[in-house]
Amino acid sequence: MELTSKTIIVTGASSGIGAAAATLFAAEGANLALAARRAAELEILAASIYRDGGRARVLAGDVRDEGYGDVLAGLALQEFGALDGAFNNAGIVGQMGLVPEMAPENWRDVIAVNLTAA
Repeated sequence: MELTSKTIIVTGASSGIGAAAATLFAAEGANLALAARRAAELEILAASIYRDGGRARVLAGDVRDEGYGDVLAGLALQEFGALDGAFNNAGIVGQMGLVPEMAPENWRDVIAVNLTAA
């Protein structure tokens, strides 16, 4: 897959699959807009991408927040002049157990992050 100079948003980039995907996209030459709630982890990832010659920008925030996606897309456009794709990886598991036993606010968080935000 040819990603040289393509710009990709990666949500949930602070760890796990999101960080691994961002690292792979960077190795293929992509510019990255990295998103997650944990700013320190995003900065560490961006620094490792820079060391390898890649370009990445960080915007910590919560995908549940109205307008965060627009701000993130704006960052990608401002920094790199284009937006070619998004890897919508942000997700949460929520409270372990049976759905009927979940607190309603926990279930709403799971739905908001895993379905509505993407």
